[in-house]
Amino acid sequence: MNDGKMNERDQLNQQMNHEWKGQLEKRRKAILRHQIPQNRRLVDALATMTKAELDDIRYNLCVQGISSLKKDELTKALAPVIEEFSHKWFVTIGIEQYNILTNLSKNYGLATNIDENDIRMDYMRCLGIIFNGEREGKQAWYLPDELLSVYTKLDNAEYKKAVSLNDEVSRLATGYLFYYGYLTYEQLYDKVMALMDKEDHLEFVDFMGVMINAGCWQGNVINVEAGMHYYTVMDPEKLASEQIMRKDIDFVELSYTQVYEAGEMNYIEATDQYKALAQFFMTVHSLPVLEAADVVGEIYIILQNGGKIGEMIEYIESVITMEDKKMAEVLLKLLLDFNSSSRQWLLKGHVSSELAVEKKTAAPVVAKQLPNNVVKFVPRSSVVGRNDLCPCGSGKKYKKCCLNKEI
Repeated sequence: MNDGKMNERDQLNQQMNHEWKGQLEKRRKAILRHQIPQNRRLVDALATMTKAELDDIRYNLCVQGISSLKKDELTKALAPVIEEFSHKWFVTIGIEQYNILTNLSKNYGLATNIDENDIRMDYMRCLGIIFNGEREGKQAWYLPDELLSVYTKLDNAEYKKAVSLNDEVSRLATGYLFYYGYLTYEQLYDKVMALMDKEDHLEFVDFMGVMINAGCWQGNVINVEAGMHYYTVMDPEKLASEQIMRKDIDFVELSYTQVYEAGEMNYIEATDQYKALAQFFMTVHSLPVLEAADVVGEIYIILQNGGKIGEMIEYIESVITMEDKKMAEVLLKLLLDFNSSSRQWLLKGHVSSELAVEKKTAAPVVAKQLPNNVVKFVPRSSVVGRNDLCPCGSGKKYKKCCLNKEI
């Protein structure tokens, strides 16, 4: 790798990490400024919020006719609405949220052992479900008394089974979106239910509740008006239109296992072609495994959004210097193989080599400009755990593969 480009990339990563840490520190200080009321009734918890924060809850819960109220009046008006809403929301949660809420419940509604940097907690706060503040110098999160009572009455073996079912539903939906890019809610519902046992089928309205919550919580799927898309889709409307135009092919059939595995956070479809491309960057250009995974991830995003080989090379040249013509030819072959072996959104999840696609009927979603239009791949250096699958594609756990390697 060219030293100049390495330094530039390192500086950019350092700047991004510095900015992210700054945002987390700002958030931490804001939380510690909140006082936890002696009485943790819902109205008391709401009183610790600013008028702007109360307006956010009002907006998120679609409450009309109270926007002109002063803070004290707004607090009293929101409390019964939130309690009623909680009955509907608690039945949409997945396992992660269940574990958080159960932790609070077992600690009489308040806990200080929740990850300080889990910004997803802010989502539940913006609904008026949980609140935060300072307790003995630590971040504390709590359920107001009324909501603690609602949750405690719900939490039994049957409820936990329903939560597990929600988790399965959202994971299967995420897996489909990984392969298809975008689906309408109706398409997503039909496909997910088709994979599940009949006795576990949800009504469409219940499915929608689960998926809206999942879209707000997970971060790798996004809700839009008519459907959902994977977080790396640049233009979901364009993709949906292109898929509709492809009446000559149906969405590829996928097994339960394929879809469920693809629903994992930061999933990689580690084909032989993926491994070969990642290994090229690790061996020829001495990239560490996580950086190589980032580069291949960016290439995959360009591919899925209809980018051409030239656009992939343009991105690669912004990261490394290709001075050896022979190695450049090797890279081109690897890119072509990766392209032809990847399931593509524009092809409804099919691999291009499986289809005889005519140019004029396969109009791509063209990226507006690269590299500025590249959707940033989630840096694996910040999200890969010791027990996660290694990004090199070996199928082994990270701690038993590339974690301690000097590449």
